[in-house]
Amino acid sequence: MPQVIQDIDQRYSRLRPFVTFAGCALIYYVVLTVFLNIPVFNGETQLRPASGVGPVLGLFFGWPGILGCAVGNLISDAGAESDPLMLAVYTGIQVLYDAVPYVVWYLVRRKSKNPYPSLASAKNAALFLMATVVAAAAVTLMLMPFETDRMAFLDIHLVRFLNNELFLIYVGMPLLIALELSPLQPRGPHFIETPYERPAHMNLSQRCMTTAILAAIVLIGIEAIAGPYRRLSITESDYAVIIGRVYLNVSVMTVIIVLPAIAAIGLIEKHFTRPIERLTEASRPFAADAVLAAHNADTSFDTKIDETGIRPAYEVRELFNAIDKMRADLVDYVGRLADVTAERERVAAELDVARRIQLAAVPHDFSELVERSGVDIAGSMRPARMVGGDFYDVFEAGDGRIAFVVGDVSGKGVPAALFMMRAQGLLREQIQTCEDMGVAFTAVNKLLCERNDENLFVTAFACVLDCETGHVVFANAGHNPPLLIRDSVPQYFRPRPGLVLGAMDMVRYRQGELDLAPGDRMLIYTDGVTEAADVRDELYGEERFEKCVHALMAEGAASMEAVIEGVVADVDAFAGDAPQADDITILGFGCPACTSRIELAAEDENLEQLFAWLGPLCARPGMTPKMLSSLMLVMEELFVNICHYGFPDGVERRPVVVEAWADDDARVLTLALIDGGVAYDPLTFEGQKVENADNARIGGLGLLLVRKNLDDIVYRRSGDKNVLRMVKTYQ
Repeated sequence: MPQVIQDIDQRYSRLRPFVTFAGCALIYYVVLTVFLNIPVFNGETQLRPASGVGPVLGLFFGWPGILGCAVGNLISDAGAESDPLMLAVYTGIQVLYDAVPYVVWYLVRRKSKNPYPSLASAKNAALFLMATVVAAAAVTLMLMPFETDRMAFLDIHLVRFLNNELFLIYVGMPLLIALELSPLQPRGPHFIETPYERPAHMNLSQRCMTTAILAAIVLIGIEAIAGPYRRLSITESDYAVIIGRVYLNVSVMTVIIVLPAIAAIGLIEKHFTRPIERLTEASRPFAADAVLAAHNADTSFDTKIDETGIRPAYEVRELFNAIDKMRADLVDYVGRLADVTAERERVAAELDVARRIQLAAVPHDFSELVERSGVDIAGSMRPARMVGGDFYDVFEAGDGRIAFVVGDVSGKGVPAALFMMRAQGLLREQIQTCEDMGVAFTAVNKLLCERNDENLFVTAFACVLDCETGHVVFANAGHNPPLLIRDSVPQYFRPRPGLVLGAMDMVRYRQGELDLAPGDRMLIYTDGVTEAADVRDELYGEERFEKCVHALMAEGAASMEAVIEGVVADVDAFAGDAPQADDITILGFGCPACTSRIELAAEDENLEQLFAWLGPLCARPGMTPKMLSSLMLVMEELFVNICHYGFPDGVERRPVVVEAWADDDARVLTLALIDGGVAYDPLTFEGQKVENADNARIGGLGLLLVRKNLDDIVYRRSGDKNVLRMVKTYQ
């Protein structure tokens, strides 16, 4: 399709000169013929308005316009003149008359920036008048040998000259301005390669010229209608006298009004119009040039506006001086702004790296911890800026315990982020090495007070959960009270808070204790949640937070991740279009309620009862009989070993407890085998494949069997109990 359009355009380009030729011929013929049919415009008066059309069409359209107007004149003359020689002479003179302005214009304007015909300046108008005077004089001189009759007062040759020149002014100049503003495109000589730029509207010079011409026409009309030679009946010779006087009056008015107006326009252009246009032209690319100069030291940039060919005067001169000063100041400002912008971009890039480092410092993937412990864990942190002062941490604290830490550093930005990284590292180190949470917080506080010249501090809540017993030890350093969820009902747990960390080095912190039952959950958060504000500066608040969690539990939020996502979404919906003013951090964990539990005496005969318990458990969607068989093999091996070797002589035989957690969404079944026998980690005994089973060490083949039929198995000693946690996935 684009190729077809291109072909049509090329074909039309070849036909355009001939179309222009025909159009100009038709226009000239119509204008000439219409006025030839008006008696008072002929005979001794010899009025020819068409004289102001041909040279203008020739000037604008080139040789198609010149020849077209000549042919139009020839067709008109052919009806009144039978002598072929005279027709040829008149046609040649018409061609010369139409061609003179075209030749004169492009000889003078061939090297200018805009060589095409235009009356956008007084200089161009003067050139147009000069070209028309040459054309009018040339045609008058060429017709002198052929016409010797005389009018009543003026020689016909002077009348012809005035007719041609005056119509070129009062008809030709408005016609040329109209052609400039039309969609038509001028045709210059072959040596003109400058692309044509069509003006969007008349400029001040063109408007002044048009106004002067219209004013002169109005005065001419008034004088012609109300002149002293007006009569009720006028003969043709009287018309000749009247037209002669009109020519004189028009010539006088032209000299008095039009020519001084063009001269005045020239002065206005030199001192006002052209300086303002130059100022406009210099202002358009100024910003881009200033930026280029600011980024490229090798680029020269003159801040002064080029005043070649213009002479700003009066207030315009003051405007030029002020703008030259402003341009110099702007170039200097852009240069400094470029340096500042480059520095900001560098800082932004570094902050982006710092943001990624900070976000990487807090854990996001809890899958391994969840599989080993069965604790439901989720966390979310969203800084208000590139980097923030909030943090959370989750890590193993030994002996089947998991530590949960949430902190909030005073202040924002880079200082808070650096202090946050320091506080997070110290808390992790001290909690892992200290048995007592109060001692750990006391040590962290003392270390944070050292070299704390910025007087930053951090609020923190940390707790350690025993995954088997649900026992929690905690310490609070001025942090928000956590939200405890029991029986799907949230309520604030408000332990006595201590002083913030990093404020006073002599403060001692105390450890608190709490027991969580299966199914209990805890949400630890920063004040960015409860102090989130909407556009009316109303705070989200603890009550709304509690109601949101209660609604989520009522809707059946099954995991901590779902609860936290629901809370964050509710906070965002509440804040609406208000900007986030503080970091939003939430960490949650819960002791899942087991799906099923059985307690058996440590005797071999209870194995069948264990198998009967496993049966319904493995009847869930996605579980297969093969899975039940593999779990029965695993439980037989482990249960029998506990019965035979877990309670040697002198050790009280305690019941064996088996607990199960089934997560149908994740397709994971977790089993915990808990016994009170002697401490023994079967996973430290490395199983081996052997050729002769009689030579195998006891437990080798059994351990291989256990590992083969499970996806994961973890042992730990919790208090006086052995805990073996097993994970089995299903489809």
